[in-house]
Amino acid sequence: MAVSRTSAIDGRVYTRQEDGTVAVQDPATGKTGRFKGNGRWLDGEMKDADPHMIDFVALLKE
Repeated sequence: MAVSRTSAIDGRVYTRQEDGTVAVQDPATGKTGRFKGNGRWLDGEMKDADPHMIDFVALLKE
């Protein structure tokens, strides 16, 4: 089960994936990206996101 949080600052949705990565979606633009728990970009057209939110969501328990 994926765990997600919406950032109050930028409105992006941060979702932890089963492989431990974090998917980020920007509802305003439809852009998405996938990042390692340390904030390193892996793929997608969104190449930057809030590293603190990525770290937080990566460590959340279901």
